[in-house]
Amino acid sequence: MRDPALNQAASTVKAHIRTYSAVIASVALSTLVRFALNPFSGKRVAFITYFPALVFSAWVGGWGGGMVALALSTITATYYFLSVAQVFSSTGRSDQVTLLVFVIVGLSVSALSSSQRKQQQRAEEAAGDARHSEQALRDSEARKTAVLEVALDCIIAIDEEGKITEFNPAAQRTFGYSLEEAMGQPLAETIIPPAFRGQHHVGFAHYLATGAGPVLGQRIELIGMRKGGAEFPVELAIVPTKRDGKRGAIAYLRDISERRTLEAEQSRLSDTNRLLLDSTGEGIYGIDAGGRFTFVNRAAARMLGFAQEGIIGQNGHALVHHTRADGTVYPESECPVFHAIRSGESARIED
Repeated sequence: MRDPALNQAASTVKAHIRTYSAVIASVALSTLVRFALNPFSGKRVAFITYFPALVFSAWVGGWGGGMVALALSTITATYYFLSVAQVFSSTGRSDQVTLLVFVIVGLSVSALSSSQRKQQQRAEEAAGDARHSEQALRDSEARKTAVLEVALDCIIAIDEEGKITEFNPAAQRTFGYSLEEAMGQPLAETIIPPAFRGQHHVGFAHYLATGAGPVLGQRIELIGMRKGGAEFPVELAIVPTKRDGKRGAIAYLRDISERRTLEAEQSRLSDTNRLLLDSTGEGIYGIDAGGRFTFVNRAAARMLGFAQEGIIGQNGHALVHHTRADGTVYPESECPVFHAIRSGESARIED
């Protein structure tokens, strides 16, 4: 693979060759035009056709291109359209003045054209940077919009006044407000129940003043309020933001109503099962694959001679089944209870 530095150098050389070829061509064209005008103008205005070449050369080649064009034009015009002997003699004052004026004007034209070209290049570069920045901003906004649109969690952003600036589709579905209804509205009056608004205002004012807060970066559970006023549990995480020196925040919320319902049902079933187990006179306990007690009812705890809370998590064989009736050691590997656990087969054991 060719060295990138060599590629860059080759490209620069080619660019210079193209530029100065154009400069030489413009001077040559000006000379041909001057030859065509020579029968009508003679020695008068010897340099008139070279000014466009100077402007063009300074435009395409900068100061260097203008200087090359000025030098070539001066030499060519002096040689072909003025008397060289007169120019360098004490009697050729008129030709000397003409040449001097051309050089001075040529320098001015070259400098002006070169300066204008640089200004245009800077303007084009600035415009290109602006277009690039605008495109990058549009791409960033498109990515942000895509994330907001497909996010399963509610994403709500607020400014330093506590007004909503982002309200994604998940938030619209959860709280019942359209985007138009939510945008620009105070967060507290929109999704926070009246009983908690005072606490919110105090906390938000503290955050604006200090940039800190006890709930920032934490996952907490609070109560939210839908459009119709119905309250429901939410899981919330708040991320602080700062834009143009002004504080704001982004809240990520999730409706946990269903989870709370399931948890309540599981708790109810657990309480029911516990009552059923404790109401029977037979000892019932459960152990996991490692032989540890996972639950034990009152009758079983009483039969084994332990408190219920002292048995959970203990190894069943080591705790209550470690010796045979004659006092000899009962190896765990010979225990039919452990065999039933590992084989998945039912077993009735009397020992």
